[in-house]
This record gives sequence, C-alpha cells and structure tokens, in this order.
Amino acid sequence: WLYKRACQIVGKHGDRGRIWRTTSIQAAGELLLRGERLDFAYIDACHDFLSVLDDCRAWWEVVRPGGVLAADD
Repeated sequence: WLYKRACQIVGKHGDRGRIWRTTSIQAAGELLLRGERLDFAYIDACHDFLSVLDDCRAWWEVVRPGGVLAADD
C-alpha cells in the first residue's frame, strides 16, 4: 500500500515525477543512456557508506548543474 500511495502522491505532478522500482545504480544508468538530465533526484537506497558513495558517483552525471541530489538518512 505504501508504493501505491507514493504513486498517487507523485502522480499529482504529471510527467515531472517518477518512481522507479529498481536499484538506484540501474536507474541512473538508464537515464544516462536516454540522455536525460534531472533538476532534482531523491534516492532512498542502501545506507552503508560504500553504497551511498556509489549512488553519489552514479547520479552526479544525471543531475544537472545547479540541481539537487537528495537522499534518505
């Protein structure tokens, strides 16, 4: 029910918001392959140091200069 509720909330923003049910690394790679850059990305993934470091490295190229890369915890 949490996923369904999150989709309802994000759905209010139309095409500007997406929820991906995959790893953050895979999502970043897919966006790069498509040539998409984001103004804002929020990642709620693994919380150990090396995983967070990997996320930062993967998403650094996806978020536009001046954009916001946010994460949980």
